[in-house]
Amino acid sequence: MRNLRFKKDDFLFIRTTYPSLFIKFKNSYEENGIVNVPMQNERDYDYYFDIVGDYIATSLNEVGN
Repeated sequence: MRNLRFKKDDFLFIRTTYPSLFIKFKNSYEENGIVNVPMQNERDYDYYFDIVGDYIATSLNEVGN
């Protein structure tokens, strides 16, 4: 099963900006500047991928920043 993968700086941004999202990422580990969040199955991967998008999308302003 593939992992969710984040650049280290992006993962730190999620941790500081979205703490309620960050606590959902269990057993994360860093490898070569990439933070991996292990997923149990494809359904979990899709769920977490979608909620990251939802959190990010709701924080954008009208011009996408």
